[in-house]
Amino acid sequence: MSSDFPVRRRLAWLLALITTVWLPAVHAQEIVTGDWPRWRGVQGDGVALGFEAPGEWPEELELLWEREVGHSDAPPVVEDSRMFVFVREGEDEVLLALDADQGETLWRAAYPAPYKPVPIVGEHGAGPFASPLVSGSTVYTFGITQI
Repeated sequence: MSSDFPVRRRLAWLLALITTVWLPAVHAQEIVTGDWPRWRGVQGDGVALGFEAPGEWPEELELLWEREVGHSDAPPVVEDSRMFVFVREGEDEVLLALDADQGETLWRAAYPAPYKPVPIVGEHGAGPFASPLVSGSTVYTFGITQI
């Protein structure tokens, strides 16, 4: 074994520390308050950054908008005033990018994802089940057929 092994090992640990602790912290600082870019929020802990509860809640909340989308068991995510909703429409899985303030479609991406439930797992629907993940300018999905 080379005499510089301990140095390489320390460098590897330093690189691992930088990529697992420092880089995500830098990225988290870039996220706009109110974003919810993945399941359980910005840090994966279910905390809405920058949210301050009102001193007194109104008797009734005001509905800003609503719209129909396909079937889904996947929670939506929000980033930069865009809401990403991953749904099933017939035999297709569809990712919708909506204006979070108005509910209007910004863009739509779809692909065929035929699915037949396996009897042994019981009746659980045809998905999708996993929320989208937003990272920078890319949105990732994990559909019922695992593609």
